[in-house]
Amino acid sequence: MTTREITWSRRITIEEHIRNLGTHSHFVVMDPAERAQLLGANRTEPARLFPDGELDEPYRCGLTVVRPATDRA
Repeated sequence: MTTREITWSRRITIEEHIRNLGTHSHFVVMDPAERAQLLGANRTEPARLFPDGELDEPYRCGLTVVRPATDRA
């Protein structure tokens, strides 16, 4: 078994970040008014923290490779 962790980030606009959030299943199934309110709140704080309108979105991916045992008979 081999395990690796891969990290990376991408620079995106706040609007791209909000559009991406809106595709997550818990947002998709929300009441539209509640979804709009929550996405609006998620837009406000990053706009304050990143006045240039862009942010780095970090990712971390764990990868585990398992190979079947071979019969040595």
